[in-house]
Amino acid sequence: MVKFPMPDLWELFGNIVFAPVTETATLVTALLLLGKTRMSIKENSLICGLAFGILHGVLQGWIKFPIAAWGFYFFATAFQVWRPASMTKAVLAALAPHVIVNATAMAVLAAYAI
Repeated sequence: MVKFPMPDLWELFGNIVFAPVTETATLVTALLLLGKTRMSIKENSLICGLAFGILHGVLQGWIKFPIAAWGFYFFATAFQVWRPASMTKAVLAALAPHVIVNATAMAVLAAYAI
């Protein structure tokens, strides 16, 4: 059985709080800028998904590209769908699943460290 090192508190904070908040803020900024173009929600989401997928691939290894690209496509779509309702709901629609995905990944790593 493979043993992974137990994530420490800084890793947990970074992956469950810091990364989702900063990445969502960056995503929202990009989507607000893209919203000024004539592109569709799907096209905006695709651009953001690919951009964040490439960024994660470069920084964390290309094995992370597909899941990051798919995740950020989803987060971007959620933001844009909820944006007409309110900015707060839109940000939470993008942020909450990001936190859940990262928390789940950290829980799996912790489980394999035991």
